[in-house]
Amino acid sequence: MHKAIVIAVLVVSILATFLYLNPTAEQNEIIRVGWQPPWVNQGQIAAILQNTSILQQNEIEAKFTGFSFGPPMTEAALSGQLDVIFLGDQPAFNLISKDNSWKIVSPLVYYKSAILVPLDSGIKSLKDL
Repeated sequence: MHKAIVIAVLVVSILATFLYLNPTAEQNEIIRVGWQPPWVNQGQIAAILQNTSILQQNEIEAKFTGFSFGPPMTEAALSGQLDVIFLGDQPAFNLISKDNSWKIVSPLVYYKSAILVPLDSGIKSLKDL
């Protein structure tokens, strides 16, 4: 949970920078944040930001919109409905390939993937696939 708090503080910094550097942002403008509730790491950060006074202490108002997976969030970002998004790597790459005004600021998690088979499977190595 400690790591999630550090990332939440980073997100607040990003949101504050967005407001400061965005010439069209007005005081008390609501920042629209997209996130994926099924992802635990995104849920921790969103919960911290929504259930503590971190945003209010930094005079930031945010609206959080949950998406079940990346592509609909990417579409919302491309259509101008979101200002900040918590997104997996592949949807993020798809987004910036279509609109280079979006920038990756920080990874939310570092993890490795695996190919799994049942114990009694005849597949014992990658060659067997």
